[in-house]
Amino acid sequence: MQNPVEEILHKRHSLRRYAKRQPERGVIDACLEAARIAPSAQNSQLWRFHVIDDPALRDEIALAATGGVYLPSKFIREAPVIIAALAKTDIRINRIGTFLQGVQFYLFDLGVACQQLVLRAEELGLGSCYIGWFDVDAVRRLLTVPKNEHLVCLLALGYPPEGYTLPGTHKRKELHTIARYNRE
Repeated sequence: MQNPVEEILHKRHSLRRYAKRQPERGVIDACLEAARIAPSAQNSQLWRFHVIDDPALRDEIALAATGGVYLPSKFIREAPVIIAALAKTDIRINRIGTFLQGVQFYLFDLGVACQQLVLRAEELGLGSCYIGWFDVDAVRRLLTVPKNEHLVCLLALGYPPEGYTLPGTHKRKELHTIARYNRE
């Protein structure tokens, strides 16, 4: 038998259809708490999460985010909750790392926090989906995102629709094709 973490890891997938049922604020807060306690470079905790659960604002954000070339992401219009995942980019460790390594370390930190959020959501019976293809400028304007915060992705969040069954497991590459030890 799998342990609970392994079970969640195997079960979690991107959900693109949602029930109308609104997740309770306590459930959303539990997901945000999982993100809050995520590790980060130098404990910078640079993430910010903007929760949109008001139906009118959510509809406005979803429509603005998914117009024109962003239409493939229109499924978020059904999600009862949209979470904008942002990162403060003016934090010293991020600026130093970017300068010295050429890597935007805030993307690692925010990615870890978002993954903890969606895994907790899965544990609590919610489905989620990362959205990277959306009109960033439109969403930034509607949420009045400060200049020192980078809007990285949106997370659609909600309960699966009634009668929903997990899709077949997506084929994954074999472990030996993606990993190696030492100088193999």
